[in-house]
Amino acid sequence: MEDMPIFDDDARHVAVKLRSYQHEMLEKSLQRNVIVAMDTGSGKTHVAISRIRAELERQNERLISDAQQVWFIAPSRALCEQQARVVSQELPAYHVKLLTGADDVEKWTTTAIWDAFLTGVHVVVSTPAILADALTHGFVTMRRLALCVFDECHRATKQHPMNKIMRDFYHPAKTAKLHVPHILGLSASPVMSTKANSVEAIEGNLDARTITPKQHRGALMDHVHLPQMIRVIYGEAAPAANDPLTPTCTALTLALRTYDVAKDPYVLELQDRDDHGSLQSLRKAIEKRKTYCIEQLQLVVNRAEVVREQLGSSMAEWYATTCCERFLRSSNHDNMIVFDLKEKEANHLRTVFKSARDQAAASQGHANHVCDHLSLKAQGLVDALRDHTTPEPRILVFVQQRATVSAVAHMLRSTSALSSMSFGTFTGTFVSAKRMNFVADLIDPKLQMNDLQDFRDGAKNVMICTDVLEEGIDVPALNGVFCFDLPKNLVSFVQRRGRARQPDSKYVLFMPESDAGSDPALWQTLENRMKEAYADDTRGQPEVPAEDEDELAVLKYQVPSTGALLTAHNAKSHLNHFSVVSTTGMSRYIDPRPVFDPREHATEKTWSATVTLPAFIHPTLRTSTTLSLWRSEGAAVKEASFRAYSTLHQAGLVNDYLLPPAREQRPEVGEVHVDQPSMVQVSGQRDVWRVFAQAASEINARWHAAEITISLNGSTYYSTTLWLPVEVPSVESIALHWDAGTTYIAAVRSLTDRATPRLHQLDLLARATQLILSSVFGSRMPPDRSDFTVLVEPANIETWLTESSGSQTTTEYLAGIHNGADSSPARIVHVQGQDHRAYVLHDLVSTRDTPVPSLLLRPFTKRRDFLHTIPAEEVLITAASNAANAAKEAVPASECNVANLPLSESVFAALLPSILHVIGVDLLAQKLRSDCLSAISFQRSELVVEAISAPAARERLGDYNRLEYLGDTMLKFFTELQLYAQHPIWPEAQLAAEKDRIVRNSNLARAAVARSLDNYVLTEPFTAAKWRPEYVGEVLSRPSEGTREISSKVLADVVESLVGAAYVDGGLDRAYTCVCTLLPNEIWWDLDVIMRSIHSDLPVSQPVAGLKPLEGLVGHSFANKTLLIEAITQASYEHNRSGMSYERLEFLGDAVLDLIITPKLFAHPRKLRHWELHRIHEALVNAHFLGYCCMSLSIGEATYDVTSAGSEKDTAVKVVSANRTLHLYDSLRANGEVNKIKREALIRHDKLREPLSSSLHGSAVYPWSDLLALRPDKFISDIVESLLGALYLDTHGDLDICEAFLEEVGILPVMRRILDDSVETAHPRERLGILADRDEVKYTTTREEMEASNTWRCAIKVGGITTAEVTRCGSREEAAARAAEAAIETLRHTSGPKAMTKRRKLVMETDDVMPDADSEMVSRSVGIH
Repeated sequence: MEDMPIFDDDARHVAVKLRSYQHEMLEKSLQRNVIVAMDTGSGKTHVAISRIRAELERQNERLISDAQQVWFIAPSRALCEQQARVVSQELPAYHVKLLTGADDVEKWTTTAIWDAFLTGVHVVVSTPAILADALTHGFVTMRRLALCVFDECHRATKQHPMNKIMRDFYHPAKTAKLHVPHILGLSASPVMSTKANSVEAIEGNLDARTITPKQHRGALMDHVHLPQMIRVIYGEAAPAANDPLTPTCTALTLALRTYDVAKDPYVLELQDRDDHGSLQSLRKAIEKRKTYCIEQLQLVVNRAEVVREQLGSSMAEWYATTCCERFLRSSNHDNMIVFDLKEKEANHLRTVFKSARDQAAASQGHANHVCDHLSLKAQGLVDALRDHTTPEPRILVFVQQRATVSAVAHMLRSTSALSSMSFGTFTGTFVSAKRMNFVADLIDPKLQMNDLQDFRDGAKNVMICTDVLEEGIDVPALNGVFCFDLPKNLVSFVQRRGRARQPDSKYVLFMPESDAGSDPALWQTLENRMKEAYADDTRGQPEVPAEDEDELAVLKYQVPSTGALLTAHNAKSHLNHFSVVSTTGMSRYIDPRPVFDPREHATEKTWSATVTLPAFIHPTLRTSTTLSLWRSEGAAVKEASFRAYSTLHQAGLVNDYLLPPAREQRPEVGEVHVDQPSMVQVSGQRDVWRVFAQAASEINARWHAAEITISLNGSTYYSTTLWLPVEVPSVESIALHWDAGTTYIAAVRSLTDRATPRLHQLDLLARATQLILSSVFGSRMPPDRSDFTVLVEPANIETWLTESSGSQTTTEYLAGIHNGADSSPARIVHVQGQDHRAYVLHDLVSTRDTPVPSLLLRPFTKRRDFLHTIPAEEVLITAASNAANAAKEAVPASECNVANLPLSESVFAALLPSILHVIGVDLLAQKLRSDCLSAISFQRSELVVEAISAPAARERLGDYNRLEYLGDTMLKFFTELQLYAQHPIWPEAQLAAEKDRIVRNSNLARAAVARSLDNYVLTEPFTAAKWRPEYVGEVLSRPSEGTREISSKVLADVVESLVGAAYVDGGLDRAYTCVCTLLPNEIWWDLDVIMRSIHSDLPVSQPVAGLKPLEGLVGHSFANKTLLIEAITQASYEHNRSGMSYERLEFLGDAVLDLIITPKLFAHPRKLRHWELHRIHEALVNAHFLGYCCMSLSIGEATYDVTSAGSEKDTAVKVVSANRTLHLYDSLRANGEVNKIKREALIRHDKLREPLSSSLHGSAVYPWSDLLALRPDKFISDIVESLLGALYLDTHGDLDICEAFLEEVGILPVMRRILDDSVETAHPRERLGILADRDEVKYTTTREEMEASNTWRCAIKVGGITTAEVTRCGSREEAAARAAEAAIETLRHTSGPKAMTKRRKLVMETDDVMPDADSEMVSRSVGIH
């Protein structure tokens, strides 16, 4: 997707003036739908641009909605890019956008995305497939299109996307008398063949009339220079017959002829399988000799023969040798070449090529130059190019095959006679993955794009290409077009010829002697007849072609709400796509494509078909059969596909755009990627002081009292009464950090028995409050205001006011102490000339020389935030400051005044902002509990405070991260359980997609705003900087809260945190109530309804033999055996005709596993930090560990053997008891391929079982590397989760039984060991990153090729220095982990100060936290009944 640049007309572009014949075409296009047929280079694009401008201006005049666009359609990406540049330059006032397959349009799965893309866009330039697909799924409709321009419109036939647009959408809309766009076609020759009525067919398809200039025909011919047509006749090549000049070709041909298909890796793999499908594939592969290795070898041999026929034996040998060497050289490092090859196939094919290369080298006497033995045709090309005497040659050489392009280019570059020319190659800008990976393909897609640009710029003057450069791609006017291979049809002939547009150009056609009698001039004659035909105004406009002969045309299924259209022609591709995306992680084990069973009815010579979808599709939807009989097998398959896909839509498995739900989350409008946390404009934080002020301003306002007690070192330091105009919550303990060594503990106790003060009492309270607060904040307090929102009441307030007001001289103060009138010497001291500085009397200093003592003073603290500890760096500054203060000289007593207010009152004044912040936050949480969350009935306000505290707020109770971790699990569990019950026919991928939608951050953020949670989220840290008392009048006069920006992730985290808080507060039931409250737009069934619904959808359980041993392993006898069978049946199991595979149960079991693990980790007495929770959680639920647990679980089963009782002559026998071991993985029902993979994993398990067991139960570090070396396939870990899901459902949600299974399988014992022994669970790569600190860590991982198998090597550089290297690892991930462990050990033992700093950084700090109420509450596991 690209916004085309808008250029200033004067600076960059001068509009092209239309020629007379172009004006003629424009005028006719404004009157009706037309196909403009003009020669290449005559300016068809300028006609189209003028028509687009006229359409856009016509819309403006009519005031038509700007939702309509002009759609410019070109058949290739390169042509689209070119035309988009031209259109944007010619129409700079309009918004032009380019849209090609490179924009991942297949991921645009909602109208919101398309609407956002098209908003404000006037012209879209795209390939026809993109528009056809958008129309098919209803993202774009006919009424949105004002004009469609079809470039190279002769392609609009049969199943081409251009014709699909017209046939499936334009013509039906026109028939229904709905809006349709205007049509403009562009072509040099609007026919694809020489058949009669071909012009009429194109016209019917496009609903347009073909026109060519007549009135100004002479002007057209003045600008069209037809080249001189020259024929080059050549002799044909002789048969190969073991040409001694082609030893590599001969060796490869022999290798192909003698290829032992029985040793082919694909055949050997099929032989190891025991299912019916594999046996059929095996028989087909052997009978038809069709395997990937044979296909690749066959391609090289066939293309080498083509090169030999075209260019001669020396070029064929060069081609074959280059293919061999390139593959052998690239297979080690270039995954692109062997992308489609499995490892064993790549090794086998490499062996074949190496043998052929060695055989050729042994038989070759000496190397030949590539031009030594050229064919007559190749020599003719060399001669023709040499004789092209134009001073500045600009030549295209057209060849048919890609292999010939490479060979011709190499031949010409190696010809000394052509050294003055520079050669490039081009075969197209899009190369499919399969095509690019053919061993026989020597084209480099990146280099050919450079060649094309060089050709445009003049750096190269000869381009060897396929027919891709016939159409429209912007290359300069040429003076030579050489058809090394003849054009395939009239269109090709005309378009190639049109490339030679310079005067006196040459059009050279190479023709074999056997065809020398044919005259290309006949094509010119036919072309002239075609021009005469579409210049004839008397021709009648043909009707839309009747499709009654094609009975498939009536099979159409359209969704009314979107207009999405399903036809018999697109149903099969839709069905394949649905099957592939409807499951995750199984493509290695199963073929997810639908299986078609066409059946021929011999007596009637007709066909019917049945299609069967994979086993992860519900049995009721799994098969569909044709309703009609068809004359061909293909038609029957198309109808079966049509029936199947329409059924899927009716069942809700595909949406109204006829697309399966996207498994991966897509970015929403405004997001760059799905994980991008967008900033959301929300309400400002609720102003608690405004609530205070409003309550205080009411007539007969009621004030509420609370006792404030401040303790120090266990003893009461200060106590007073606080009055607020709202009920004051009790707060047991508020830690107030005065300095690095002093921490006060404040407690707030609500006094419900105190009556509201009378007016005269309120006046006293205001005077006391003013006196206390002004001792610390006096410089920011207006002296004439007394309308405080908070009032302080000292004991015996009237006496207190008399004694504490004002100040005294130092002499008076000292006299009072001397006389015993003042027993509290701790006061605030003010020094003359320092009105805004406060000091504390530290000591008296008197000497013989000074009869009046001096005062040794220290500054009163300037800290205002006492809720947070002093950072380490501030502690050092404070210590230095204290040392400086201690060194100060004493201040003469005559310069000092001593406040009558006791120092403890000033200390309280300094602490009060911190205390009020805690009270305010608690009141905010209470307001949230009573308003938005009233249905949840939270009992503990501190949990709500923690849940609404973002990390940036640095609240004293901590942030929401721990609760968010817990709530995420609860939300995921409830969502998955609901979806499982509500959608019994949905496959796992669709359940997962819907789950992802519900728990997605953007959805949760919207829910938070809808419930007004944004009013309560704490995001700013408390600092008390520039704090001053809040006055009622000021608060009421200032603006309301306004708005603020919060990350959508923060809003989503708050939702999950509240769910976690509800779980801690009241278990699963309260957490579920919280989910229903916060996400009311989702569908939530009552928990008791869920189980009834799930069990009602289960088939009636039938007695099944052989399940008792498995039930013994699981530890539960299933009431519904169907659940147990489903839990052990993989989708690859071919004999599963009526049951489901385990993917849905695995989906649910994953949530149940988290439901058990997460609360236990959260409730641990160490109160693990959130990153520790995530690390340990990942260590317990990752697929490697679950796979290890699955492979390790077994039980013994008693059996009996019969043995001989005595000697050989003794015929007596006896029965002896024996024992066999039954493993959990033995129960898996899967195909032979899965069982083979399982056996390979068990071999690794046998090798690693002891070291893994030892590490998991005794090591201080989690064994990530050994688990990665085990690399059990996902289906092994899936068994644990699917069985857990089955247990949960069969027991109606009994978590005790589920826990017992996790205990038996070994997960919970490892969890306890990790927690009790503080095992390090961080991944080695994470630990190395911490240890490396700021140094860059660079991993270099490469594949090693050993004789037996491939292994991996990894080297690590830390700070540019090679620190570790490991080899012989089984996977890339294992190699990286083991290398990281080795690097950690190296850095641990490195000396020097920098290394010591790194080692200290690796030691993760942990807090020793005593068990709290949360631990006891969360440790309970509450089941759903």
